[in-house]
Amino acid sequence: MNDAATPATAPPDVIVEEETVNTLLTFELGGEVFAINVMRVQEILDIVSMTPVPHANRFAPGVINVRGNVVPVIDLRYRFGMPPRDQGKSTRTVVFEVRVEGETTRVAMAVDAVYNVEPVQELTIEELPESGSKWNGKLITGIARIRERLTIILNLENVFDTSVESTKPLIA
Repeated sequence: MNDAATPATAPPDVIVEEETVNTLLTFELGGEVFAINVMRVQEILDIVSMTPVPHANRFAPGVINVRGNVVPVIDLRYRFGMPPRDQGKSTRTVVFEVRVEGETTRVAMAVDAVYNVEPVQELTIEELPESGSKWNGKLITGIARIRERLTIILNLENVFDTSVESTKPLIA
């Protein structure tokens, strides 16, 4: 009888943990590159005509028709304190799902351009530095370097939580 352990029962010399990989949709808004988890994205549309909703919050100014469904449109530019911009040739509408007040909701947002779907290893995502950011860190999951550009990964639940301030409070 052979006393040597078989490969199936031998303890491994090195234990390697599987690294979590996030797949992100990258897009541009106001000259910045942002990303959201691609698993939330339902579709990307060319420019869609929005119907304004009277007395609506500036963050959610109207609705669009997506395959027979009424979908609210959010204005991330307003949320992040960016100036308004006219739609251009590369403007796209991203339709995705987010949890708002405990309920999964389908929403749309206009972005200046959609770039790519990118795999990003979770270990390469860094926290937003305390200093130097004009936005509240609660809106950001982290920052990753994708294709040599810093990419801001959004925390969608907090972006839609109106109790979370958009910008950092000024230090007196």
